[in-house]
Amino acid sequence: MHFVPLAYIFGDPGLQVLATLMVLAVAINLVVHRRTGITPSASTGLGSGIALLAFGVRAAVLAASF
Repeated sequence: MHFVPLAYIFGDPGLQVLATLMVLAVAINLVVHRRTGITPSASTGLGSGIALLAFGVRAAVLAASF
């Protein structure tokens, strides 16, 4: 959730989207863990990792455009 205040500090509303995706990854993790038994760290890590990778690429593209 620390991405929400960082969005205001850095002037990047995309960080609020990232915060939402990270919270969704945790919520989806609860469902996945209960239904499949996959460890919580594996399913949360996968969702969070994909979101962070996507926003890392986004940041690189934005930085390259300056």
